[in-house]
Amino acid sequence: MMLSQWSTRLIAIGGMLAVFALAQDARAVGTAAGEDIVNRASVSFTVLGSGQTVESSPTGNSTPGAGAGTDTLFMVDRRVDLTVSELSSGYTTVLAGQTQQVLGFRVTNTGNDTFDIDLSTFDQSGGAGPFGGTDNFDAIVSGAEIYLDDGSTAGVFDAGDTAATAIDDLVADDGSGTVGTAIVWVVRNIPSTGPGSNLGDLSVIHLVAEARDATTGGALPDNTGDNDDPALVQNVFADGAGTAPSDAPSDARHSGDDGYLLEVAELSITKSSQVVSDPTGAVAPLAKAIPGAVIEYTITIDNTGSAQATNVTLTDDLTLEIATNGTVAFDADAYGIGQGVQLEVNGGGATPLTNAADVDAGQFVGNVVTVGGVTLDAGQNAVVNFRVVIQ
Repeated sequence: MMLSQWSTRLIAIGGMLAVFALAQDARAVGTAAGEDIVNRASVSFTVLGSGQTVESSPTGNSTPGAGAGTDTLFMVDRRVDLTVSELSSGYTTVLAGQTQQVLGFRVTNTGNDTFDIDLSTFDQSGGAGPFGGTDNFDAIVSGAEIYLDDGSTAGVFDAGDTAATAIDDLVADDGSGTVGTAIVWVVRNIPSTGPGSNLGDLSVIHLVAEARDATTGGALPDNTGDNDDPALVQNVFADGAGTAPSDAPSDARHSGDDGYLLEVAELSITKSSQVVSDPTGAVAPLAKAIPGAVIEYTITIDNTGSAQATNVTLTDDLTLEIATNGTVAFDADAYGIGQGVQLEVNGGGATPLTNAADVDAGQFVGNVVTVGGVTLDAGQNAVVNFRVVIQ
């Protein structure tokens, strides 16, 4: 009977210890590295009607009485884990020749201890980019290229952000999105000629972050494959593979990629002519290009690129035809008195322009037709008309 009671008590105590262990595991998620986890079990039993209590010890204890046992201790190991993610979910669009162009990344310490984070960049050579396209040029490093955001204007690169090659003492992420994270900027210049100056050119750059010892700044030893030592804080490399080719899983590093995508304003120019009327009284489409006929030129400017074109200026020099060869004369009143040029921007309706060099966009001076100051967004066009009379 006594043996049965003893067995029942052991089963009950074992169950309680299992529940206690589960509770400790649940609490250990996110527990800081180096924290001591200590506890002690006790077993009570009765011998010949006398109650006894024996406490546990890591080496075994049989001495009855409270305080005769010793705590079992283990130290929480260090989970080394971090992530690098691109901020904007898309490329930074740039123009050829631009300087100080910015890529944004977020570095997060997803481990359970404070780390220093070394920062470096890796330029991709060919291959697909994270948001489509193919890498075909390297943006230019000029001076410092990595900056830490100071938080004064969140998510905006500004004068308060400082050049750095490391993040000092990045604490563990607390899930708030602010503690345990840092915004890092990569800043480069864009070539003005060659690769990097054509529509759709792409430069993909990887930001590589490596966790380092917060006290010494040195590399962290990898204890992932070592036997567990409950008396030591061991390093478990738990990071995943990043985007950089050399960034493997479980190497205390992580990387993310972003890129510069070239936008350009590409203008396509088309010039055509049509006989408007001739001296016989015929009009288009029956009129012929005989002396005395009126010819209308139509010049179409199409922005087939992806960027806005500003200060678009058209020049058409008729000096050879008018002054040298005498084959045509400019029709100075084609669209109104003193209005020999007409402009229409992106289907907005034709506007007659004066021949004089005045406030409107057009002029005819010195046998040269000029239309300037036009802005064309990507996909827009401008149409210029003027007329001559065959001599």
